This record gives sequence, C-alpha cells and structure tokens, in this order.
Amino acid sequence: MRGEREYERVRAPRRLRVLWIADKLDYGEQPHDVGHYYLTIVPTLKDVEVIPAVLRSTDGLRSRFESRGIRLVPLEFGRFGFRAAWRLARYVRRHQVDVLHVHGFGASTLGRLVGW
Repeated sequence: MRGEREYERVRAPRRLRVLWIADKLDYGEQPHDVGHYYLTIVPTLKDVEVIPAVLRSTDGLRSRFESRGIRLVPLEFGRFGFRAAWRLARYVRRHQVDVLHVHGFGASTLGRLVGW
C-alpha cells in the first residue's frame, strides 16, 4: 500500500570465510608445525569460519583432526598444474571463500594463481 513502510528482511552478515591451505601437515603420521598450528588455533577461532585444507593428506592425519572436531578438507593435488589451480578456483567459488591463507610452496603458488 502507498505510504506504508515496507520492511525488508535483514540478513545477519555471515562470518568471514577463510580457506587455510597447507602443502602437507605431517611427517608420516606425525603432524609438523603447521599441523600443530591447525589443531591448536582452528577450534579457538569464533569470529571467522576457517576451512582447513591440505594439498596432500593421509588417513591417519585426517582421523586425528576429526577426533578433535575439525573437518580437514583434503584437496589431494599431488602435483602442481593448471588443472589443480582450476579445481581450487572452482572450490573457492563454490564455497564462497573470502580469504586464502596459504603455507608452503605449492599452496602459495596455487593461491596466487587462484587469487589473482
């Protein structure tokens, strides 16, 4: 009706979504520095949604993260290539990632290509 105020439904802003990518997180079945960092920091982050991901993972490592309530995304990019960059770009779009945070040479290279 004319003269009436229409109220739009206001959505709460979603949390910042960070895709946190590392080349690998372990030496065999033992997590190394970045792996320990993921296990320690990710559960404490409340203001951002962190999606921890790894280019190469092992089943033992994945189960260690899941036992702590952290869903580790195995991207399984064994070798660097443009196909891997394309797959990562598709993942970023599909999951509406706002920030790429990368550790390691492979992850950094892919992140630069995808974020460009």
